[in-house]
Amino acid sequence: MNAAILLISFMLLLGINKVYPQPTPLAKSGLKIDIAANHNRSYITALEGIGNMEPLLFEANLAPYYLIRFREKYHAAIELSPQVAFRMYREESFPIRTPSYMPRVTIYRNLNKLTTGSRSVTSFLSVVHHSNGQNGNFYNEDSTINTYNGNFATNYLELGAFLIQQNPETSNRQRVYKSYLEYHFASDTNLQGLYGTFRLNFEFQLIHHLNSSRHEEKNEYEKHRIRQTFETEWIFAGLDNVDAINIKERLLFKYTVSYHPRIAEDMSFFIQYYYGQDYYNIFFDRNISVLRVGLMSDQLKFW
Repeated sequence: MNAAILLISFMLLLGINKVYPQPTPLAKSGLKIDIAANHNRSYITALEGIGNMEPLLFEANLAPYYLIRFREKYHAAIELSPQVAFRMYREESFPIRTPSYMPRVTIYRNLNKLTTGSRSVTSFLSVVHHSNGQNGNFYNEDSTINTYNGNFATNYLELGAFLIQQNPETSNRQRVYKSYLEYHFASDTNLQGLYGTFRLNFEFQLIHHLNSSRHEEKNEYEKHRIRQTFETEWIFAGLDNVDAINIKERLLFKYTVSYHPRIAEDMSFFIQYYYGQDYYNIFFDRNISVLRVGLMSDQLKFW
């Protein structure tokens, strides 16, 4: 935890005293570009990181998406994503056990009346399925949760909005604010009282463009950047026998710093700290605290 605090403090000091080119106002960027700042990113980690996770070769999250855009006057789009996450264990035969299958459909609508030259506001509604593709018993004979082949399945809604804001003082930075409610409405009965049904999520991104020359082309300017993401989640219903203010069991926190070198097209290096309920399907019944590094997809434009 101390390492994560030092990391956050150091990264917040980067990119403050440079001169940067002027980007095009956000209002001209379009809904497609706004969505690129919001959707889940694919990544792969190097080993299991530093923390309390079991030995891994890597953890990977594959989140391709297909975007269906409507005519411009409707300010709306639909995104389809067959997201899958999996862990390869550093054991004999290098098994990949119970991947997380997380297909989702998301409807976006830009709130045009709230959008200005330096601000873009978009609402969204997602329908998500999360399962591990197994059909074994949920519990072992000793009443522990069967993480080997036990069945895990939940369906949920996400409803919220995100705001992309150009910093009015220094054009080298953009901020993204995102907040949404998460409601699990159709889950395996064994998850009742254990997993959480209502969750409140908040995300904040800070994008620093690092190129200092006003004569550099826009595509070079946009590529060379540092992107910081703070994510918090609070499980406020659906956890039996857990105090309402139990931070250890109800709070999830993730901080990610990604560096996009100018020579790369869509890939960044990242370092990340995560604390909270394990997000890997049936492994939810434990808390993890891990600091890790890896590669992450990162397509991001603001004009």
